[in-house]
Amino acid sequence: MNSTSIYNYNNIDLPKWIIMMALPDARQHTVARFRNRQDALAHVRTLQRFMQKAKFEVVFDAPSQEPVDSHP
Repeated sequence: MNSTSIYNYNNIDLPKWIIMMALPDARQHTVARFRNRQDALAHVRTLQRFMQKAKFEVVFDAPSQEPVDSHP
């Protein structure tokens, strides 16, 4: 049994949905991370009840591509 394939970092279910809050001067702040979109949207609804003037956005955090090594 190959243990490296079972415990590979890519197999871990990392949070992929991020709630971003828009700040002045086109800055953004990460508020929270979620494993599914529905939970993120529900949390945004809760945040908007308490922070009515704030702008929130749910975005997908795509996994980064590993750079391909080019061997001569």
